[in-house]
Amino acid sequence: MASIDQQLLPLSGKHAFITGGSGGIGCACAKKLLTDGANVTLMARNNDSLNAAKTALMEDTPAGAVVHTIAADSCNETALKDALDASHQRFGSLDIAIATVGGGAIRPLLMHDEKSFTQELQLNIVSAFLLIRYATPLMVKTASPEELGSIVCISSDAAKLVFMAPFDKIGGGNKVSNNDNATETNILKSGKRSLKSLGDKAESDDEISSTVSLHTLTPSDASSVSSSSN
Repeated sequence: MASIDQQLLPLSGKHAFITGGSGGIGCACAKKLLTDGANVTLMARNNDSLNAAKTALMEDTPAGAVVHTIAADSCNETALKDALDASHQRFGSLDIAIATVGGGAIRPLLMHDEKSFTQELQLNIVSAFLLIRYATPLMVKTASPEELGSIVCISSDAAKLVFMAPFDKIGGGNKVSNNDNATETNILKSGKRSLKSLGDKAESDDEISSTVSLHTLTPSDASSVSSSSN
């Protein structure tokens, strides 16, 4: 534990709640917040991982700062609400909420079924929504025009991966510009293989090209469509 006086730091007296708190992103957020004097609640499913994260964080925690842990599932509405309520009661306020839960299988959209797609939404979208939904009323209790609460949602760079976009080149969709032709070609081939693996009867890339078209709609396109339909 560092010898710095917590009372002299910019986030002294503030309380931050972090989902996915035992992971790399969650711990990195906690470390920065603790360095600035905040008390931190880490929430994650695995108690052993939480304890390991707490031990590591406490080595550099300013004197007086607290790391609190709650083992629960951030995708469970009741569990998350109870964890927020308990941590709010413990520290007397909720000033910062950070959603870092996410992950899942990295695969083209058409390789999902209803169950796997719903699981992806639950993990990456619903978990963040639940934190926003139940953290906000607690923040309002102690917030003021000068001291507003803060909610941060964090995702990994995996969200930027593109699998299906180049399909718009198959069958006349809008062209996707990509300076790396080799990468674009590889993604395109991967997408075609995905269609075949779904059980399509297509026997060649040409057959897929004549039957599949993906079109992208930009805001300007949407305006023109709206105008033409009036």
